[in-house]
Amino acid sequence: MSGLLLDTHAIIWIAEGIPIAPKAKREIDQALHPGRVFVSAISAWEMAQLAVRRRIALTMVDGWLDRLLARTGFSALPLTPECAVKAALLPAIHRDPADRFLIATAQVNDLVLITRDTEMLAYAEAGHCRAIVC
Repeated sequence: MSGLLLDTHAIIWIAEGIPIAPKAKREIDQALHPGRVFVSAISAWEMAQLAVRRRIALTMVDGWLDRLLARTGFSALPLTPECAVKAALLPAIHRDPADRFLIATAQVNDLVLITRDTEMLAYAEAGHCRAIVC
């Protein structure tokens, strides 16, 4: 499978209409038509955690995935046992488990990660995944 995996902040920015880097926008636009833009189930958990900590509004979480997936070209990916194991085995560049799950999901599904997280980008620099800065 080839396509793009959106980091949680990229999902929020797209849903809220916040501008992202031109290269990331182009890649997303091109991947939408063949239906190759993916969001991980871990992003739903991460957004709910942000709402619990009042870093984002609960209204952003309630139904956000359904609205995003209703848009042509977006698909959800489950968190699989293979991804969970790969996430645990990643080098200790980043300790955030949600981000490690996203990196592992990109690896397992041969996806390019769309992120601005510098620690996640360090995995790409180390050859553990491919990434585009958003």
